Amino acid sequence: AHFHKDIWYASLALQGDKLRRLFLSIYMGVPKKNDPFHRFIYKRVDAIFTSSQELNTRLPSLYPVEPPKIHLLPYGRILNSYQRSEAKRAEIRQRFGVKPDETLAGTMIRIDPGKGVMDFAHSYSYIDPGVREKIKYLIVGEPTRKGRAKAGESPFEEHCVAYLRDLEAFVVREGLSDRILLAGYQSDVVGYLSAMDIFVFPSRDELYSLVVLDAMCMALPVVAARAGGNLHQVEEGR
Repeated sequence: AHFHKDIWYASLALQGDKLRRLFLSIYMGVPKKNDPFHRFIYKRVDAIFTSSQELNTRLPSLYPVEPPKIHLLPYGRILNSYQRSEAKRAEIRQRFGVKPDETLAGTMIRIDPGKGVMDFAHSYSYIDPGVREKIKYLIVGEPTRKGRAKAGESPFEEHCVAYLRDLEAFVVREGLSDRILLAGYQSDVVGYLSAMDIFVFPSRDELYSLVVLDAMCMALPVVAARAGGNLHQVEEGR
């Protein structure tokens, strides 16, 4: 049996079953589960798979599972799905007023305080004035969505909507509306990555990023925050 959520029912159902194996996949941050009840439940787990080397080093202190049962299983991507489109590149850059000789540094990320989007926006002022006029930022993404939203209410988390408003206000206040471009959610991942020259991933609390894989598949140079799973996923100079 293979689960990616909590395994209470599966563990209880398989107690005494020596034929079947119980696997658990973890691909997000997890709270500590080391109380007597969880020690009983997780005793039945045969293996845990995660996409993060960093999480694997912390799991023995968070879950009652012995290190030999914890395995690294990173995400993958089908490379043939990632082909740079010059037509999309020209179309998207023209739509946002990015000239052919300008460098477009972009990110695709949830607009969420934990994702470091404001850090990315603030970094614009640190670019050397001599080259800043030839650089633009593109931020692709929307606020984090609620797990469930009632009819008629916003589908987005309130604190993330407030964070987006702060981001928009910063861009206007600093007079950067034509330099830091907010694209909102876009489903055309390959098209928007084609438009970029540099991919930036500012999240400081990430286990293993799928969008960083997307950018790598597009052969984009990746600049990532020196924190969390980024340290294992992105290597200096490679």
